[in-house]
Amino acid sequence: GSLPNRRRAKSPAANSASLIAWLPASSNWLLPAFTSATRRVALMASDKSNSVKYAFSQNQMVVSANTPEVGEAQEDMEINFSGDSITVAYNAKYILDVMKNIGTDEFVLELTSNLNPGVFKPSTDKYNYLCVIMPMRI
Repeated sequence: GSLPNRRRAKSPAANSASLIAWLPASSNWLLPAFTSATRRVALMASDKSNSVKYAFSQNQMVVSANTPEVGEAQEDMEINFSGDSITVAYNAKYILDVMKNIGTDEFVLELTSNLNPGVFKPSTDKYNYLCVIMPMRI
């Protein structure tokens, strides 16, 4: 397949949903919570695809995976989200690699659709990091 257009992925369209994710005010440890939720849910992902779904809606994210022979897992998190509801699937290994290297506890995920690349970046310009990940078909 072809790689995503890096320049276009770095500057998403005006109609993109923007996820600035963090936990409720009682905790500002989003990165560990997001990483832990992904790790736990990925245990139920298929060995073949390692696909984990992220469903974003107003103030909520649902992380889920299932394998018919093994079972399913789901975790809910409160987040700050603006835009239309969207469900996107990623390979859990790629998400965990991003979380390991992003350099901050708060990050932004910019999405335009469930088939276009997601752009992960720190929520401040203090860190020079950007990662583009292609989603999996749901």
